[in-house]
Amino acid sequence: MRTDTTDTTQDLYESRTFVFILVITIFRLIYGSHLNALPDEAYYWAWADKLDLSYYCHPPMLMYFIAAVGRFVHNKIIVLRLVTAILTAGSSVYMFHFANLLFQDTRRAFYTVVLSNLTLLFMAGSLIATPDVPMIFFLSGAMYHFYRATQDGDAKQWLLAGTMTGLALVSKLVSFLVYLSFFLYLLLPENRKWFKKAIPYAVFVLSLAIFSPVIYWNSQHGWINFGFQLQHGFNTKPNPKFPRWDKFIEFLGSQVGLIGPILFVIFFVALFAVLFHWKRASLQEKFLACFAGVPFLFFLALSFQKKMEANWPCFAYVPGILLAVAFYERAMQPKRLGRALWNAHLGYSIVVLVVLLTHIYFPFLPIRKDRTDEYFGWEQLDAGVKAVMTQYPGYEIAANRYQLASEIMFYANVPVTCFNIDSRQNQFDIWQDRATFQGKNYLYFDTGKEPKPGIIEAFERLEFVSQFPLKRGDKVVEDIRVYRAENYRRQE
Repeated sequence: MRTDTTDTTQDLYESRTFVFILVITIFRLIYGSHLNALPDEAYYWAWADKLDLSYYCHPPMLMYFIAAVGRFVHNKIIVLRLVTAILTAGSSVYMFHFANLLFQDTRRAFYTVVLSNLTLLFMAGSLIATPDVPMIFFLSGAMYHFYRATQDGDAKQWLLAGTMTGLALVSKLVSFLVYLSFFLYLLLPENRKWFKKAIPYAVFVLSLAIFSPVIYWNSQHGWINFGFQLQHGFNTKPNPKFPRWDKFIEFLGSQVGLIGPILFVIFFVALFAVLFHWKRASLQEKFLACFAGVPFLFFLALSFQKKMEANWPCFAYVPGILLAVAFYERAMQPKRLGRALWNAHLGYSIVVLVVLLTHIYFPFLPIRKDRTDEYFGWEQLDAGVKAVMTQYPGYEIAANRYQLASEIMFYANVPVTCFNIDSRQNQFDIWQDRATFQGKNYLYFDTGKEPKPGIIEAFERLEFVSQFPLKRGDKVVEDIRVYRAENYRRQE
C-alpha cells in the first residue's frame, strides 16, 4: 500500500516528466522551424506528395504522417518539424511509462526520459524527418505492450503489441529484428508457456497483415525495396579484406557519438554484464538485453564486413538507456566514482548540445567540412529557379541527382525530371518513363564545375546559361549551375 508521501512523490515526477516533454517539444519546434529541409527530407516530401503502399528505399509510414499533418498545416518546414517533434515526444512518453513499469519508480523514469532526450540521437532525430522517427515510436510501443502482455496475459496488450510491431515494419524494414527479440525473450523458462497459447501466433499474423500492403507493393515492383535494403546492409560478395577492423572501429565511434562516450561505455558494460551473468540477471534486465542486444550486436557484427550507418541500430538505445540506468543504480551509484562518471556524462551531454545547437545558427567551430551547412541555402532555389524559368520559357526543369531535384521541387514548387544518369537507382526511376525524355529540351540544374560525361552525351547540345550561389550568411554553401540542354537522345 502506497503512503501519501509516496503518492506525492510519484505525482511530482509524473508532472515533471510532462512539463519536460512539453517544453523540449516546443523548443524543438521553434528551433527547427528556421532550418531548411535537408535533401533527404525534401526527397521524403516528394514521396508524401505521391502516396503509395511503399517506395524504393523505405516503407511509407513517415510519408503518411507528413501527408496527414500537411492537410492541416501549410508551411512545409513546420509540417516536417511537427511530425518529428510529436513522434519523439510520443517515444519519450512510452519510455517514461515503460521505465516506471520496470522500476516501479517515477523518479527513475523521469531521469531516464531526461537522459535519453539529452543524447544526440534523440535531439538530432527530433530535428530531421527520417523513417527512424516513426520506427522508434512504434517499436517503443511494441516493446512496452509486449512486456505488459507477457506479465499479465491481457489480450488487449497482446493486440497492441502486434499492431505497434506491424506499424513499425511499415516505418522501416530493420524493424524485423524485433521478432528475434520477442522470440529470445519468450524462450526464457518463465515465458515458454506462451508457446502453448494461440495469441502470440495470432499477434504475429496480425503484425504481418498490417505489413502486407508493403509486401504486395514489392511484389509488383520486382522486390526492389527488399533488394535495396539487403544490398545496402550486406556485402553480396565475399570480402577479401574481412574482417574490416577499420569499419568496426568507425561503427563503434559513430555509436559513441550518438549517445556520448560515458553513457555508451555504461550501456556496453551493462549489456555484457547481463549476457555473461545471465542466470543471476533479473527478468527485467534480460528483457532489456534481448531488445537492446539484438539490433546492436547485429550491426556490430556486420560492421566487420562493410560500413554501417550510425543510425541503423538506433532503436537499441531505447531499451539500452533503460539498461544503463538500471546498471548505474545497482552497480555505480553506491560508489563515488560511479556518481562522478554519471554527472560527467550529464555535463558532457549538455555542453555538446549547447555547442552544437548554437553552432548551427551561429557557426563558430573550425570544421573543414561542416555538415550543418546542409541546413541552409536551399530556400534560395525558389528565386534562382524562377528567374531562369522566366528567361527560358517552355523548357522543363531537370537535375541528375535526387537530392537537388527534390530540393527544387520542395522550394520552387515546380515539377522536376531526375535523369539519374550513372547514379544509384532511386524513387524517381519508378515514377518516370525514360522513353518520354527523348527529344525534349530542359533547363538542367547541377552542382560542381562540369556535368558528368553521361549528361553531356545525353544531349545534342548542352550550353551553360547561368549560375547562382546558395548561401549560409556570407558563406557560399553550394554553387548552382544551369544549362540549356536540348534534344535528349540517350538510349537507355
